[in-house]
Amino acid sequence: DLDSLDATWRDQFVSFCASCVRLVLQIYASIANVICGFVMRQQEFRSDEFQCRLSGSAQFEEMMNQIYSCEFAFEDAKKQCNSVAMNQRLPDNLPTFVALRLLETHEKLGERVKRRIKFESWSLGSTHPTTRKRIAAAERKHIEGIFELDCPAAGLFRNFDEIAKNLTWSFYAIDCGIVIAPENLAPTSEFATEVEESNDAVESVASLFGDAISLRLGI
Repeated sequence: DLDSLDATWRDQFVSFCASCVRLVLQIYASIANVICGFVMRQQEFRSDEFQCRLSGSAQFEEMMNQIYSCEFAFEDAKKQCNSVAMNQRLPDNLPTFVALRLLETHEKLGERVKRRIKFESWSLGSTHPTTRKRIAAAERKHIEGIFELDCPAAGLFRNFDEIAKNLTWSFYAIDCGIVIAPENLAPTSEFATEVEESNDAVESVASLFGDAISLRLGI
C-alpha cells in the first residue's frame, strides 16, 4: 500500500543521507589529517633547525645515525639479556650494557641504520618527514653551530653510574614487570662476559644440531 511505500522510501532516503554525511565527514577528516601531518612535519623541520643552530648542520646526519644505532643496540641488549635468562641474571647498568653492545656491533648496526633510512616510507598524514628529507634539509642550511663536544654524553651528568643503575632497576620493575633480587643483578662487565659465553654455547649447539634445539629461554 501507499503507506508502506512511503515508509520504505523514507527509510532509504534517511539511509542515503546518513551515508552522504559519513562520506563528507570522512573527506573532512582526511583533509584535516593531511593538514595536521603537514603542519607537524614543518614543526619537525623547525626543531631540526634549532638542533643545527646548536651543534651544526654537518653533525646532524651523524646524530640521526647515532639515534638509530642506539635504538637498535637497545633492542639487541634486551635480546642478549634473554639469552642468559636461564641463570636469572641481568645487568645492573643497562645503559652501559647498551653502550657495550653498540661498540661490539658497530659495523652491523651501521648497515641496519643505512637500510632503515634508505627504505623509510611516509604518507601525506605522517607526523614526521623521512630521515632522508630531514638530513637533506639540515645540509641545505649550512649552519655552523655553537656547541661541539666529542665525548660520551655521560660526561655531562654527575654520578652517571648511580643514575643509570637506578633507571635500570626502575626499567626492570616498572616497564618489564620483573621483581629481581639484588644478588641477581650482575656487574655489567661480568654480565657481558656471560652473554659472550652463552652466545658461543648457542653457536656451538646450532652448528651441531641446527634449529632442532635452543638454549635461549625468556624471562
